[in-house]
Amino acid sequence: MLTNTRIVTLDTELIKLSDENAALKNKLLDYEDTKQQLTELEKFMGIKKEHADYVLSDPCSIIGYVTNDPFHSFIINKGSDDGIELQDPVVTAEGIVGIISNVSNTYSTVETICSPNLSIGAESSEKKESGIVEGDVTLTADYQCRMIYLEKETTLKEGDLIVTSNSVGIFPQGYLIGSVQSIEPMDSGLSYCAILKPSVDLASLTNVIVITDFAGKEQKDAEN
Repeated sequence: MLTNTRIVTLDTELIKLSDENAALKNKLLDYEDTKQQLTELEKFMGIKKEHADYVLSDPCSIIGYVTNDPFHSFIINKGSDDGIELQDPVVTAEGIVGIISNVSNTYSTVETICSPNLSIGAESSEKKESGIVEGDVTLTADYQCRMIYLEKETTLKEGDLIVTSNSVGIFPQGYLIGSVQSIEPMDSGLSYCAILKPSVDLASLTNVIVITDFAGKEQKDAEN
């Protein structure tokens, strides 16, 4: 039969084991978080290696989402104090995410490529068919966007990659936007559009980077 003293001792040991278990779990979470941050940093370093002309912000963490915005705008933990300005492009190593739409000293709002307010000059990476990528309210729930103003004779097909063109100065040329999911007629019937799956998984983003400058930006800004 257990004595009261023995019961107290067992309870104390259980509490100690529980605390140790919680501490180990926290260490594991910290390890996984650090591991993910290092993986993201390696990807961002890859961007700089491939594009020596880019001036990049430090990696930015997503700290919240814009309330009641169907186009998935979010807030990052970097702002003007970090050299970020309005309309700077926001990217990951996988592709375009959107642009900076609002800037404070220490945080910024990002408008994603799902938004119809954002128009991106785009072209096929192989066939050089061009158009404009924009968001659409009928596509945003699936985190998709579309490339409009395609000719009826378009040769684009499912799986074709779409990149930024040099027709709009906000984004550097040749950065991946997404892939073609389908080709559909526009409402007017006079042209077609391509439904795109963004190359970035916008639903599971945790970190992004901002391109604060790139070769030719000043010239393109002056043209626009």
